[in-house]
Amino acid sequence: MSTTRRDFLTRTTLALAGVVLHGATAGAQPRYLSKAQLALTPNALLPEPITAEALRGLALHALNAAKSAGVQYADVRVAQRQEVSFGILGGVLGNVSLTPQFMYGIRVVVDGAVAFIHGSVPDADALATAARNAVVTARGYAKSRANIGTTSLGIAPAPVVKGEWETPIVIDPFKVSVMDQLSLLLALSGAAHERSSFCDVSFDWLQETRVFGSTDGSLVTQILRTAQPNFTVGADKLVYAPNVQAPVVLPMSGGYECVSAPELQDVVKESAERIAVLASLPRGTMDVGRYPVIFDGATLGAVVGQTLGVALELDRVLGYEVGAGGSSFLSPPQDVLGTMIASPALSVTSHRTLPSITAVRWDDDGVATNPVPLIEQGRLRNYCASRDTVHALRAISPATEVPLSGTVFANDADHNPRIRPAHVVVTPTAETRSIGDLCHGVTHGLLIQNVSYLMVDPQLSSGFVNFEQGAACALEISRGKIVRRLEGNGLQFATTRFWKNLLSVGDTSTVSPTAIQLYKGQPEAPAWQTASAPAGFFKEIDVVQTRR
Repeated sequence: MSTTRRDFLTRTTLALAGVVLHGATAGAQPRYLSKAQLALTPNALLPEPITAEALRGLALHALNAAKSAGVQYADVRVAQRQEVSFGILGGVLGNVSLTPQFMYGIRVVVDGAVAFIHGSVPDADALATAARNAVVTARGYAKSRANIGTTSLGIAPAPVVKGEWETPIVIDPFKVSVMDQLSLLLALSGAAHERSSFCDVSFDWLQETRVFGSTDGSLVTQILRTAQPNFTVGADKLVYAPNVQAPVVLPMSGGYECVSAPELQDVVKESAERIAVLASLPRGTMDVGRYPVIFDGATLGAVVGQTLGVALELDRVLGYEVGAGGSSFLSPPQDVLGTMIASPALSVTSHRTLPSITAVRWDDDGVATNPVPLIEQGRLRNYCASRDTVHALRAISPATEVPLSGTVFANDADHNPRIRPAHVVVTPTAETRSIGDLCHGVTHGLLIQNVSYLMVDPQLSSGFVNFEQGAACALEISRGKIVRRLEGNGLQFATTRFWKNLLSVGDTSTVSPTAIQLYKGQPEAPAWQTASAPAGFFKEIDVVQTRR
């Protein structure tokens, strides 16, 4: 039964006193929203944002200061962000958080040495001072390297880009009243509770105007809008029992239309019903051994992204991240590029197009984004490169040509930009091959669903999946039929052998998206890792026990 606006007001008499507005000022005390404020939109509650024209002015001012201080190259990212979050957990209203932020990051190259300085004061003099300080820092690095006989290759050139781009949306969530958004949250929560025992529902909207400029002459402005709703329905919330749950909507680029479609309540109910069926299955533990394993699309995408995707980041491959994010088993590049690293059933492409949450027109290196084939029928074709890594690869292996394709992220404008594999797409088979078809020939094995996180070693050469972590669900298959839900088990694998054990992938009916935030660098910076993949059938994987 849907929840109306009247129901919302009647059932949540404490809402007017219980909804809290959080600001961005450090140490600021939260304040409660009044009844009148609940009728307002987030835009009405947030301060007026800095205009795109003013942001471009700040960026150019910082670049001019860097030029005057004598740089070989400089770039700057300047951003104004607005974020609003709403949450309901277990049918209880949470806080309403509205956060305005300004931030910038300045990168300079002096005598081949790179320095990066960031800040959060929206003042032209502050940015100019930061740019000059970055130059002084880089010059000091260059002198230190000269004294010990080492050099840096700096930032590789890239085509000059100019222009503007924005994420297209249908409904602006910052123009939808707080009351209407809370009403919808409560309705979706109610729909889930009709069929399930657990529901976590929240909205998180982010809008950011980001300017990139460089001393090469590039100047681009992008208005980025992302929807980060969380609809997780589940069952069997018991101590020492694996919680069966599944995400309904994943983070993406877009607006309020991502959650406001009337049929979404039916989708929530259907998801809750599927979860209830899984929760009702008998539970047990499999014996340790090697078994055929089928991954659903969400699981295959998550494992591709966190093993192969991350391993193809060129800074890892070249050893730049050894002391921070780790290295890569796909190294050295001159020996690995062009070789078979996986089964011929696997083809992987990376892109930053809509509706991926990573969608942009230009990356944080000022490079236009283009789809890039990473793996073609098991053969390694490309790495994900940046302007401060691609020249190093060319120096090591002059015959190697790795394109700049827009895979550089600064999750926040005041973070140093790093390579990320963007949105990873696994090509499904053109044949008709459903999950049922994949399961049909399995005498004794497993079907794994909704894995979003796995543990890997620093070189990404081995991994472990715990079935009782997050929303993961492992089902035992006997003679092609699901017979019970597994608890106390996990998978462990050596990455290279694992991917060469992939026998086949499913068709388009098995394709599912997945999204997870991964951390990289030191200090660690988060970024979304998203994927779209079909189901995958593996010849055999080691199944272990995780409980004593």
